[in-house]
Amino acid sequence: MPKKGKGIVSDFTGLMKKVIYGTNELPPNVKRVLGEVGDAVITGAEIGRTPVQSVITGIIKLVASTPYEKLFHLFIILHTTKGDVKFEKNERINMERKGMPSGAESIKVPSVPSGLTVQQLVDNTAKLLGRDFIRYSAKGANCQDFQIGILNSNNMNTPELQKFVKQDTKEIFKSPWFRKFANTVTDIAGRANILYQGGNIKKFRNNELNNTEIDKLIKHYRIQPYHGCHIVNELPPRLRNGFYVLNLNGQSHWVGLLKNGSKCFYFDSFGFGAPTVLEQKMNKDYVWNDEDIQHIDSSSCGWYVVCWMRTMMHDPTEKGYKSFMKLFYKRNNKENEAVLGGLLC
Repeated sequence: MPKKGKGIVSDFTGLMKKVIYGTNELPPNVKRVLGEVGDAVITGAEIGRTPVQSVITGIIKLVASTPYEKLFHLFIILHTTKGDVKFEKNERINMERKGMPSGAESIKVPSVPSGLTVQQLVDNTAKLLGRDFIRYSAKGANCQDFQIGILNSNNMNTPELQKFVKQDTKEIFKSPWFRKFANTVTDIAGRANILYQGGNIKKFRNNELNNTEIDKLIKHYRIQPYHGCHIVNELPPRLRNGFYVLNLNGQSHWVGLLKNGSKCFYFDSFGFGAPTVLEQKMNKDYVWNDEDIQHIDSSSCGWYVVCWMRTMMHDPTEKGYKSFMKLFYKRNNKENEAVLGGLLC
């Protein structure tokens, strides 16, 4: 086992048992925009919607008993005396100085209270929604509920707007498996978004690694051949033998890839298979794990990937992969932070 090095390794060894939780405050970018346009008077508004990720839509079709060709993400565009403002809830509340996105469907809000400011609209919404203003739940505190909260708390709702915004997701969310999946997807993005925007991280410190830190760790552990960190849809046309560290969307979850001759191995600590864009570059019989060894409240995905690569470097086979997975708890994955710390110290 390599000796413990200085710098990045010594800086992060003490963080192995730590996890990151979502913040209960408005994200920094929302605070910044409110500081710029909070006092602006709203002169008009439109509700917009765009289709969600096709992967989630596809799963909805599998678990719902009624046909859903589309499921939409909802947002509101506020026309103000200081320009347009987009206000929405993804995995976290988001506010941007932007107008209606190209290609989005929209419906005009027929009546906006006279003199209503952006800050007042936000405050009214927060007062009505309470704890659901900040938190995200795929079932009861999603983007649709957020927009209904905006409309109701500011006396702007109508039957037409209600119908446009509130899709019938009752059948979709009858499936416990889909609820877990939907929350997992948004939680992964949410925890990454806290880091991307800064945020106010309370109680625990952050285990998230950026690409520079991952490169340093891989050099420290002498993992070879290594072809760097990539956003998954920006990989070279052809894969070379060796290791790749991949980010699923450029600012969130890290996964690992090993090409060893005609065989490919994919690792996601949350137990998902490879995205379609990557599957197209690999053989159809690539090896992957379907066990979520990383707890949803953990931000240690980069560490799991590096640990997996160390194991696979010495035994780049399906047997080596299985040996790695046996090191971790299956039912109590909260304990795997401690296992991870022991393997990488």
